Amino acid sequence: MQIVLMTSMPLYFLCGLSWPRSSKPEFIAWLSDLLPSTSGVIAMVKFNQMGASVGEAFPELTKLLLLTVGYGALAYLRY
Repeated sequence: MQIVLMTSMPLYFLCGLSWPRSSKPEFIAWLSDLLPSTSGVIAMVKFNQMGASVGEAFPELTKLLLLTVGYGALAYLRY
């Protein structure tokens, strides 16, 4: 549990829910866009808390799809 806590807390703070994106340095905000947890958490908040439709969460879902393809391509090239 300590390992999960130590790795998940920085990801939570980078996703933009507890610390607004506009308050972070641009480099950190750009770096957080490369993590799937950022788009995933924002999409889940839209679905669960705001009752959003798929169309309203389309930008986050598109970003998740692009990250999946990009990281999948990197893994394919590696192996």
